[in-house]
Amino acid sequence: MSESAQQPITSVAEFLAHALELEYESRERYRELSDSMKVHNNPEIAKLFKRMARYSDLHADEVQNLAEGLSLPAIAPWAFKWNC
Repeated sequence: MSESAQQPITSVAEFLAHALELEYESRERYRELSDSMKVHNNPEIAKLFKRMARYSDLHADEVQNLAEGLSLPAIAPWAFKWNC
């Protein structure tokens, strides 16, 4: 685990940057799962994953609205702070 992953999130901007990246990542994974379910002829589950991707889009929009006026830090994937 990187040293930054052991440090707490210390600002609202940093928290929102983490939240936004997580929503973007979940959206992509849900889209991949939806595509996979289409290939495997499971349209009902493909539709479910597509809907989940849409929810991630909506959550990302909410986070962006909350972050309006803030300068969000760029966080590299290996620098995410997980409190495990």
